[in-house]
Amino acid sequence: MIRPSPADQTTTEASSPSSPPATLRVSSSVLCLVSPVFSAMFSSPMAEGEAFRAPDSPRPFPITLPEDDGGVFAILANVIHHRADAIPFLPSPATLVALAALVDKYACAPAAMPYGVLWVQRAVERRDDPEYAGLLGRCNLLLFAYVLDLPVQFAGLSWDVLLMHRQLLKDETECGLELPISPDHELLRHDLHGLCSLHS
Repeated sequence: MIRPSPADQTTTEASSPSSPPATLRVSSSVLCLVSPVFSAMFSSPMAEGEAFRAPDSPRPFPITLPEDDGGVFAILANVIHHRADAIPFLPSPATLVALAALVDKYACAPAAMPYGVLWVQRAVERRDDPEYAGLLGRCNLLLFAYVLDLPVQFAGLSWDVLLMHRQLLKDETECGLELPISPDHELLRHDLHGLCSLHS
């Protein structure tokens, strides 16, 4: 188990092929408290865990997350460290989906939930902004609410998507209109696949 310590700091470098790397100073204690994935990483008998626990290991201890988008991971790190001044007022729908992917990957939905509720509320209020109010934006928000386990927001967004999709089907000459979210989306659990296929 990782125990909190005044010297318990880690530098995290997150990057992906489509984004510049971001180097962040974070608390490994906070990461372990909010994420069983990080807890396992730092306490595992693997080389990284052993190196982290070694008495002579550097502090801050560097870890690299090459598959993660640096900017999106920075938002998540600021959220779980309660750095309110560094948290965006409202990320784009695409950024929210990318954030949901990290929340899912690191199993830290409860820690992100308060800001998730706030972001969905702010996004829904932008009724004249097509980025948030259009069908694709609403579907992205719906996926975000699902991953963060926001049932009230999920219910409202589901209704919005249903009404929008119904109207689009009325306006289409062909009946093959698909929702922007695929039933095979990596963030959807298997228990939702049958439900999502009902739109086709």
